[in-house]
Amino acid sequence: MSKQFKFSVSNVRALGSGFDTFTKDEISIFGYAITGGGMRTLIRPVNLGSYGDDENRSLEANPIVLLDDEVNDADNICALCLFLIERDNGDVVSFANASSEKFNTYWEEARQQLDPDMSTREKNLFAFAQSMIPLAYDVSRVNTWGDSDETYAPQFRTIPATLGPGAPGEDDRKMVVRFNGNGYYEITLSYVFELQLVVHS
Repeated sequence: MSKQFKFSVSNVRALGSGFDTFTKDEISIFGYAITGGGMRTLIRPVNLGSYGDDENRSLEANPIVLLDDEVNDADNICALCLFLIERDNGDVVSFANASSEKFNTYWEEARQQLDPDMSTREKNLFAFAQSMIPLAYDVSRVNTWGDSDETYAPQFRTIPATLGPGAPGEDDRKMVVRFNGNGYYEITLSYVFELQLVVHS
């Protein structure tokens, strides 16, 4: 059996400049995801639009979908690593769109070096975290000339599956990811990753 595995951007807030004049560039987000069971996904670059200083934009009516897939019912933990870029004349988007092979290679290499006594879930998640180090370096190397894309430090999240909205203590599933660089952005993600309860008869 499978269940939905979905992440969408529901709000973007631009809080101003980190270092110089806020330029209102277009921003895009991309990243990588893995479940404890080892299903790996490239989150392809998505344009989030242009934002002015201190602009807050709700996308609740039409969320921007980053990932919409199916995972095994038994998968109850996942990890994400997200990258934000301000787009100029660089080539980060092209790199990201073609990075699946690099992602898989780095993950497999990291996994082979882990303690064999670790559980499968531990190996998958730890190798994912390790693989993001060379990937982040590769992203930074794409920008080697002036007027290039502004890349922000990647943000990593580990997310357990939870009971659905309406369950005790669970009104909605949202998380805020903050990026700080040339500008300062708060990206709110809505997600579907439900904990499947086992009913014993």
